[in-house]
Amino acid sequence: MGWSYGIENGRHVGYGVRATCDLKGCKTKIDRGLGYVCGNMHGGGEFGCGRYFCSEHLTYIGYPKGQFCFECAEELEKRFPKENKEWNKRWNNLIGGKVNE
Repeated sequence: MGWSYGIENGRHVGYGVRATCDLKGCKTKIDRGLGYVCGNMHGGGEFGCGRYFCSEHLTYIGYPKGQFCFECAEELEKRFPKENKEWNKRWNNLIGGKVNE
């Protein structure tokens, strides 16, 4: 089975489904594939909201690992502050930069 087309919670999903970013007011064209979903899986997985966003409105956090919309990422960083601080420290050491210290 592929993820070209399916239905999750009554909504058409998959990389074959053309759509626009779910952020109110954003008209960026996307598809409803896993590359655009908040939470790494259709329906959002355990921690995401399951909505679909363009790359401008998704971010990556270290714990739980994955891509999330800014709203969910902010909530998860509050929920898991110690884990995210450790991840940010390791990431900064890798890239030599400063990410949310």
